[in-house]
Amino acid sequence: MDRSTTPPRVPRCPPVALALQGGGSHGAFTWGVLDRLLEEVGNDGLRIDAISGSSAGAINGALCTLGLADAMNPEGAARARRLLSRFWESVGERALLGGNALLGGYVPTPWKGWNIDWSPTALALEMASLVFSPYDYPFYSNPLLPLLQEVFTAEALKRLNGSAWPKLHVCAVDVATNQRRLFSQPHIGTDTLLASACVPTQFQSATIDGTTYWDGGYMGNPALQPLVTKSQDIIVVMINPLHITDVPPRTARQILDRLNEITLNTPLVLEIDAVHTVNKLLGKLPGAQAKATGYQQVRLHFICNERYMQGLGAAGKSNATPTFIHALFDAGRETAERWLRRSHAHIGRFSTCDWSEDGRVDVGAEVVDPVLRGAPRPTRSPGGSRPAGDKITIT
Repeated sequence: MDRSTTPPRVPRCPPVALALQGGGSHGAFTWGVLDRLLEEVGNDGLRIDAISGSSAGAINGALCTLGLADAMNPEGAARARRLLSRFWESVGERALLGGNALLGGYVPTPWKGWNIDWSPTALALEMASLVFSPYDYPFYSNPLLPLLQEVFTAEALKRLNGSAWPKLHVCAVDVATNQRRLFSQPHIGTDTLLASACVPTQFQSATIDGTTYWDGGYMGNPALQPLVTKSQDIIVVMINPLHITDVPPRTARQILDRLNEITLNTPLVLEIDAVHTVNKLLGKLPGAQAKATGYQQVRLHFICNERYMQGLGAAGKSNATPTFIHALFDAGRETAERWLRRSHAHIGRFSTCDWSEDGRVDVGAEVVDPVLRGAPRPTRSPGGSRPAGDKITIT
């Protein structure tokens, strides 16, 4: 069948944009989330129009985009799932064959789970990073490069960059100017993905057209700004928890872990605040005036498992052993499944997150702020259906 003459099927669900956080090997959690969401795409239950990602989120986004490129149908969804699986399986295989520097054959314990923050090897590597940099190794090579080249061949990059949708946005940080750079088609390449995933204590900086870049997560984890004009529904896949239960952090490792999470979440929190502010302003304007601004109400959705992720620790972001990768994948799929059961029907209608009076967002709640959808909170219908503002309890 000639795909060029066959119009794509129109999914029953309104289009969404995906915002994918980075976080090293913890990005395998996002792999699991995407695997489940792509099943929904294949069933005409979801349409992905744009993706923004940083670091591991950028790689996941590029794999998803490559699979879906101009083919938002079961074939494209299945291809995207295969590409994601191929990449993350390769990550685990290379870590196993090459001798993972952190874990080897580590098995989670009942006390610490997958957390290796107190592993002697992890501590030693962290101490070494305070003295030595990636530039001190004469035979340095970026371990991500062969993994990316295996999937993103010249032909694959041509397909990705020639795709009209989904639109992909990859974030990196200009080291010299302290500015973030967003790369989109037709400027996506392995160098772009390496730049977005360049943690400076682990990798030598990436240079593109004479400009030096570091990990995009420092200034957009992920960037929401390029998505707000693409879709009114943005699904943020979280890796770094916004909320933790054990406060204040008391041990040195707990403090460092929380600092890492806060640092990498800060750009996202600021953009969430900006979206909320614009939504409030639009909600106060008459329809014609609101339309004349060129902005639109944005509905935010969050797929996250904060209780699970906060127990992993920061050092585990460098653990790429197959057992850990697959545990993260399973957690991501399960989390996405729960989210779809409770929130899929709300896409295109209202945000599935709770905004308190001081502007903080509770990503675990399903309480709807009427400001976010620009309409009064509905009342319960005579038939007894749940009003949109009721809290959904998951047991």
